[in-house]
Amino acid sequence: MFWGFFSGKKHSERMGNVLFSSGLLCAFFLAPSLQEEVLGQEQPVSNLPFFSSRPTIERTLRIPSHGSLFLLLKKEGFSTKTIEKINLLVKPKWIYPGQTIQISYVNQDHIEKLTIPLSIYACFTLTRQLQGTYSSKKETLPVESVLVRLQGTITHSLFQDLIKKGISNHTALALLKSLVSVGIQWRKDLQSGTLFSIVYKETRNTKTKESMFRGIYLAKFKKKNGEILTAVRYCPPGTAIEKFYNDRGMVCAAHNTTESMFCRPLDGGKLSSHFGPRMHPIFHRCHNHKGIDFSAPSGTPVRASRDGKIAKIGWFGGYGKYIRLVHQGDYDTAYAHLKAFSPGLCPGKYIKKGQIIGYVGSTGNATGAHLHFEILHKKKAINPLRGLTRNASPKVVALTEKQKIHFRAYMQSLLKISYPFDRVIKRPISYTK
Repeated sequence: MFWGFFSGKKHSERMGNVLFSSGLLCAFFLAPSLQEEVLGQEQPVSNLPFFSSRPTIERTLRIPSHGSLFLLLKKEGFSTKTIEKINLLVKPKWIYPGQTIQISYVNQDHIEKLTIPLSIYACFTLTRQLQGTYSSKKETLPVESVLVRLQGTITHSLFQDLIKKGISNHTALALLKSLVSVGIQWRKDLQSGTLFSIVYKETRNTKTKESMFRGIYLAKFKKKNGEILTAVRYCPPGTAIEKFYNDRGMVCAAHNTTESMFCRPLDGGKLSSHFGPRMHPIFHRCHNHKGIDFSAPSGTPVRASRDGKIAKIGWFGGYGKYIRLVHQGDYDTAYAHLKAFSPGLCPGKYIKKGQIIGYVGSTGNATGAHLHFEILHKKKAINPLRGLTRNASPKVVALTEKQKIHFRAYMQSLLKISYPFDRVIKRPISYTK
C-alpha cells in the first residue's frame, strides 16, 4: 500500500507536494539562523552610499575679509574631514574676500555640491560621489552681449543718478572714466538740470545675472543753456578703427593717453635744450632742467597745449613772465620767459587746446628769445617730449560727406534705443551692426 501511494499517474504531483511542504518547514525553522549569517556579513555604514529622506539645503556664503574657505566652512559647522577633501581641489587664487560660493548639503557631515564663480564666463564645481570622494570640473557659463540705455536728468551728480538707475558702482565709475576719455569733463560740464542719454555695451551672465562693462557707444548731454555735448563710437565704412565722433561727424578730443593729451605749444621753433641734468647757460653749474626749450623769434605765438584752467599768470622769478595751466588727470603745463600775455587772461579762466595765450620772449633768466615748456603730473615734472604731438594746433579729423550720411543713420539707431527716458532697455549688440 505504501509503495502504491507513490505509483500511478499522480506520482509526480504527490512527490512535488511533499517536497514543497518540506521546503516550507525547513524555511520556518532555519530562517533565524540564515538571517543571522547574512547580517554577520554586513559592511560598515560609512562604506555605503549616503541616502537620506531629509531635503537638500542650498545656501550662498560669502568669504569674509581676512578669511579663507577652510575657516568659513569650519565656522558653518562642517566636518574637518570634508573640508580637507575640498581644500585639496580648490586653488587658493580662486578665493578672495567678498567672493560668494554656493553649497548644497543634507547634513553638515557631507557637502553634496560646492560651486565657486571664477568669472562671469566660468565657474568651478565640486560634486560628491557615491564613494565619498569629490569630482571637479570647470563649467562655461552662458553669456550675452547687450546694449544698455540709461537716460534721465542730473539732479545732484551724474554718478549718483547713474546709481539710482540700478547699475553697480563699478559700472558707474567705468562710464565716467569713459566720458573723460572722449573729452567730456563731467565734473565741470555736466551740472544739475542737464539731460543725459547714454548707451553702453555690457557682457551679461544669463544664469547668475552678473555683468561686465565693455565700453560706451553713445553719450549725449543737453545743458540748461541749450548746449549739446555728443560722443558716438563709430567705425566708418571701409576702415577697421573705431573712434568717437561728435554730432557734426568730427573726432572727439581724446584724453585717455598721454600721447594724445598735449599738442606742441608753438608753430615752428627749434628744440634747443632737453629735459634733465644740464649746465646752466647763465650760472654755469649743473642743475636739473625741469622742461624743454624751444628757440624761436621774439613774438612767436604760444598756444595752450591742452584744455585747462589758468592757475597762475604773471612774473615768476627767474621764469620771467609765466603761465601755468591746470588740466584733467592731475596734469599741469607751464610756459615761461614770455614777452607778453594774450589780452583778457586771468587766474581761473578756461583755455581751449590750441588757443594763443602769449608770445615768445626772453624775460627772466634767459640768454635769448625762447619758450621754456614744462609738463607736470601730480606736481612732479616729467619729460614733455613723451607727451607732445607734432602740431601746435590740434588736428581736426572729420568724416567725408558720404561717411556722414551713414554716421547720421547709425546715430539715429542708437538714439532710438535710448528713448524714452524712464526705463532701461536692452537689445542684442547685433542691433547696431
